[in-house]
Amino acid sequence: MNYFTIKEIYEHEIINKKSRFICKLIPVSNKEMVDSYLKSFKKEYADARHICYGYIIGIEQQTSGSSDDKEPKGTAGVQILSVLTKKKITNCLCVIIRYFGGVKLGASLLARTYARCAKETIEKASILELTKGYEYKLIFSYEKQNLIDILTKNINIIDKTFTDNITYIVESTENLSDSILKNCIKAELIKESYITKKRS
Repeated sequence: MNYFTIKEIYEHEIINKKSRFICKLIPVSNKEMVDSYLKSFKKEYADARHICYGYIIGIEQQTSGSSDDKEPKGTAGVQILSVLTKKKITNCLCVIIRYFGGVKLGASLLARTYARCAKETIEKASILELTKGYEYKLIFSYEKQNLIDILTKNINIIDKTFTDNITYIVESTENLSDSILKNCIKAELIKESYITKKRS
C-alpha cells in the first residue's frame, strides 16, 4: 500500500455563515514538531475561537491524534483526521483555525465544513507519493564508472564518494539488477525505506 505526504506548508481559507476557517497543512516527522507548531499557532491566533487539528506520523506503525478544541465532540478534529486517513496522507499536521462569525452552524454543517476545509487544502497542495524502496551502497572501480552510470541512469543517486574506489549510495523502488551487482566490487543493502516522488 502506498502512502502520500506533503513537501511544504500549504494554507487555504473558507468562510461559512461569516465564520472564517483557516487551514494549514504542515509536514511533520515527530510529535515534538506537532507540539511546537500548535504552541506557535496558539500564540499567533490567540484571538481565534477554536484551533482544531488532526495529524498522522509514520507509515507502517502510525501515530495519530486530533482535537476539537471545545467545538462539539466529533465535529472538528475527528473530521480532519478522517480526511487525512482517507487520503492516505501521513507525516502531516492539519490545523484549522476558526474565527466565529456570530452564527451557529449546527453540528452537522460544522462537521462538513471542517472536513471540506481540510479536503480542499489537500487538493490544492503538491502531494508526494511514498513508495517502498531500498537504499544500497555500491562500491566499484574507476574503470566501471561509465558502465555503472549507464546502468543506474533511472535510479536516484543520493551520494558519491571517490577514494581508492568509487562509492555510490543509491535508492531504488526495486531490487538492483544482476547487471549492476556483477560489475560492483561490493553491493550492500543498507536499509529499506520509503522514497518520495511527485504524484502524477
